[in-house]
Amino acid sequence: MAEGSTWLCDHLQYYGIGRKPLFFLMYHYDDEHVELMFQKALLFGAGFASYPAAMPSRDLYDAYLPVLERLYRRRWVFDPAPLQLPPSFEGQVYRGETGSLLVSLVGAMRRLSERSIPDVSVQVKTADIADVKQAVLHRPGQPPEPLALGRDSQGVSFSPPSDLVAGVVELVF
Repeated sequence: MAEGSTWLCDHLQYYGIGRKPLFFLMYHYDDEHVELMFQKALLFGAGFASYPAAMPSRDLYDAYLPVLERLYRRRWVFDPAPLQLPPSFEGQVYRGETGSLLVSLVGAMRRLSERSIPDVSVQVKTADIADVKQAVLHRPGQPPEPLALGRDSQGVSFSPPSDLVAGVVELVF
């Protein structure tokens, strides 16, 4: 269990490769900490805590749970360098229960209000990437939306929306 310190997830996530899941636990129940907990759960494929004291943040639970459920029973991807991200995002790539690739994305930087994040590209490369048929973005509180896929000899690429805070892109075979 990573208790309230995000750097612990970075170290402890490898203990969850087998059958024991990683859980991310925050000790504060305000919206900011609850949303941070959910974003770290997305990044590390981790479980999360629910507290009676967090009831004022129930809307965050309602928004994030469908996205986090995409990562249930996920498996690690051990292909060499399977994910290349722009500096504006953090993320991981997992294999989903149905065999699809799941790319978790969380915005890594805030910009001044007059500065927008330019179009960026996320690249995914695995042994079976040539068989990917579509990319679908799942983000908190919104319906799934298709993303255009680019292909080259290195794999596939897609551009997340510039306003993306957090989400999971499912690459479907």
